[in-house]
Amino acid sequence: MKNIPAQSYGRGVGGGACDFLQVSDLFFRPLFAFFIVELKSRKVIHVNVTRAPTDPWVAQQLREATPYGQAPKYLIRDNDRKCGQHFARVAFTSGIKVLRTPYRTPQANAVCERFLGSVRRECLDHLLMLQEKQLQRLRKRLCYRLQSSPTASRA
Repeated sequence: MKNIPAQSYGRGVGGGACDFLQVSDLFFRPLFAFFIVELKSRKVIHVNVTRAPTDPWVAQQLREATPYGQAPKYLIRDNDRKCGQHFARVAFTSGIKVLRTPYRTPQANAVCERFLGSVRRECLDHLLMLQEKQLQRLRKRLCYRLQSSPTASRA
């Protein structure tokens, strides 16, 4: 896994991007939503929520998001420590080339960052999360709503 220049991101066929969205609940405890977004269609491939993301948990999410033979060719991710050796092993065995963004350059993962910004602005800024289950229930409705909006089909 090496750093690739920002100009080459999102240009390949069958690419994806993943990132975490941190949300605080009513008692200011962190919740983390993990998203995998397809770059070409901007559809959410997978989303899940946890209080404490670990490397094995993130690897399991990648495993669930990429059934046999349906893995993206590339997966863009940031330099988060939550994606460690287990994640790299699952990506390698699935045939996914992991592209790490350069440090402090969220624009290198622009599709995913824009989607996460939409999630925050259109939904999470208007709700108070009480517990993890509430965000779990919200995730499917949220992804459907944002993917069916007029701005979701922009290229």
